[in-house]
Amino acid sequence: MTALEKKFYYLFWNDDVCQSIFLKPKTELLENEVELILSKEQAYPPRLVLTNSLKQKQFEETAMQRTEYQGIEVLHNLQSSLKKYFDEDRLMEYAEKKFGKITSKVREEIKDFDTLFEIGIELVTSLRSEKATLKFLNRFNVVPKGIKTLDELKKYYEAEIISDIKKFLSNDNLIELVLTIDLVSAYHNQRLKESLIAATKHSTDVLYNSENFKSRVLLFDKLYDISVVLGRDFKSYYECVNCPPDTFNGIITTNIKPSKLIIKCPNCQKETYYIVPYRINEIIYKHIIHEDGLLFFAIQYLLEERRIRFEIDKNFLKDVQIDIIIINSDNLISYAMEIKMFKTDRPKDTQIGNFRQTVGQVKKIKEKMQKAGQGDWISLPYFVVTNITDELIIKEAIEVLKQDLKDYNITILSPKQFFQTHI
Repeated sequence: MTALEKKFYYLFWNDDVCQSIFLKPKTELLENEVELILSKEQAYPPRLVLTNSLKQKQFEETAMQRTEYQGIEVLHNLQSSLKKYFDEDRLMEYAEKKFGKITSKVREEIKDFDTLFEIGIELVTSLRSEKATLKFLNRFNVVPKGIKTLDELKKYYEAEIISDIKKFLSNDNLIELVLTIDLVSAYHNQRLKESLIAATKHSTDVLYNSENFKSRVLLFDKLYDISVVLGRDFKSYYECVNCPPDTFNGIITTNIKPSKLIIKCPNCQKETYYIVPYRINEIIYKHIIHEDGLLFFAIQYLLEERRIRFEIDKNFLKDVQIDIIIINSDNLISYAMEIKMFKTDRPKDTQIGNFRQTVGQVKKIKEKMQKAGQGDWISLPYFVVTNITDELIIKEAIEVLKQDLKDYNITILSPKQFFQTHI
């Protein structure tokens, strides 16, 4: 492991707040941003959002309401402006005036796919010399009279474009164009703000309802200090929700420690509402979205620190893969491990069902290995370590599955229990 990974996983195993956040599966920890076009996979942005919305819940509610109203107004103004400059009839009129002869000749010449193919061959052939190219282009009315070289043709069209732009950019049009560009910028900022509002709602609802705000900021400071979370890469949003709309707000770039994010409104001197995303270090991000989740790597760190020999993703037979096996001094398997990152926002019955399914998978592995003559796998110790920290759920799962656990020598452990057995 790299030095950064070791620092992070040391913090993970020694900080309860860190565990409560990073034991969430990727579907809960990260925002579900977009479904990819060519697959059913989801893309999860590599960021964690820090906000003071939980500290003052009305911050988030006020900002969300203002965002809705502002979004309606910005979109309306932008659509009106774009309709003026990009009116379909106006564009068609301009195209017909400038390129009407060219398009007419093209339609006349190209009657079907065969003629299109023939003309394509002629074009490629004509590119061998300047004279042939000009002759081909002249056939389609592309070359005005008097043009004898490609360089002259290029300069002609450059002059035409500049002339048209100058006509468009009269004083009145120029002022309106500046306002339109400003609207485009406002629309971009609005969409960015909406994204951040959605992100902070996700983070607040999923991650932080049970967390102390001060502890959360302290954790982010630690993560920032060891470069697990990084500033600067994502835009942040600040707004005073105590003052009337648009009194003091803005989208800015930040690269400062989380504990120093507080800005007071110049108007009312009260703390502003902020949403500040931090990019997750690429290595840790890959661990989060890994098939077996971040706990898989946290356990590897712990085993390495305890100087316990192990192998990961060990394949046996044709269709058996075991997450982790522990090797003893005699080069034999001491015990095996299955690592699971369950969704934590499910009802108790579903959680128990997840344990039952996992234990069933382990039973099949043991039976298959035993039957294939791979040793006494039925009695081999097998740990099931999951991200579930609720001791009552674990206790009930053990009770429900106690006969299978006993018969197949399977032990269910929480991360904390695994840590305690490997100190």
